[in-house]
Amino acid sequence: MDSFVLSEMSFDRNRIVENARSVDFDGPLYSPSEVHRFDQLCFESPSSEELIIVTCTRKSEAIDANEFLIHSLLENDWNHRRKYFLPYVESALLLPLREDEFNEILCVRSSRLAVPLPECVARPRRFVSALKIFDDWNDVAVVAEYQSHYVCFMWSTTA
Repeated sequence: MDSFVLSEMSFDRNRIVENARSVDFDGPLYSPSEVHRFDQLCFESPSSEELIIVTCTRKSEAIDANEFLIHSLLENDWNHRRKYFLPYVESALLLPLREDEFNEILCVRSSRLAVPLPECVARPRRFVSALKIFDDWNDVAVVAEYQSHYVCFMWSTTA
């Protein structure tokens, strides 16, 4: 599946890869309006080496859905791994998710957090649709569109 419509915005693998190719790591980057980072010290067991990054942006503040996705992925510190960013994006699944599937992923991956998730995720309003971006044993990422905003949830572990 190369593309599908997420509300009025179209997520297209080619556009996403094109956006990833055009990232200037040395220049100013668009950043989602909210970036919440939960490192291993935010979990019940710091030895789990887990990391959660949640990004949220109102639709009125987003460049477009594709840019939001790319720049959300960039929040995961690619400074010393730049050469891997494009292959990473090219390997994205981009599979549609139902609301209950999206919520289940968030629930499972954040269940060991010792602090609450931000309100944009904890109390979402008017779900439109969602995508599974990555689903590996050590790297999970999903993005959702709500009526008024976008949310990206990324979980990883180095354990």
